[in-house]
Amino acid sequence: MAIAFRADEHQVSTNTIIVSGTADPTAGGGVVAPVGSLYTRTGVGTGQLWIKTAAGNTAWLRLADSSISGNPQRFTYTATGVEGNPFNVNLPAARANAGYEVWVNKGDMTADVGITIPNVGRTTALFPVLLTGSLTLNDKLEFLVADPT
Repeated sequence: MAIAFRADEHQVSTNTIIVSGTADPTAGGGVVAPVGSLYTRTGVGTGQLWIKTAAGNTAWLRLADSSISGNPQRFTYTATGVEGNPFNVNLPAARANAGYEVWVNKGDMTADVGITIPNVGRTTALFPVLLTGSLTLNDKLEFLVADPT
């Protein structure tokens, strides 16, 4: 797999990129990038970090505003290739309650599969994942879980 690089964009995998710029990615026509990509905004004081949350070019969430400081857990799920749909992902450590937020980034994936993390069905130990296709053995999903504050 060739990884493209230029000064304002870095391809992390076949499904995500890191983009840099000075504009608000939710303004005007937005910023084109796959879901799960990151956008670093410079020229605004201390800088900002955004994550692409949906298909629209303006569907970006500013991470500093999303309160990810609440007991964050970052971990990678490695697919078995026999996941059901939906399937459950076990948390590395139990949460205090089931009101946490979940972000997902497609890591190394064989195919482009849509991913939804519903609020219904979450427990302090696991959360459900809905797919538009199937995962293949050793596909990687990178998760960030945090309590809202």
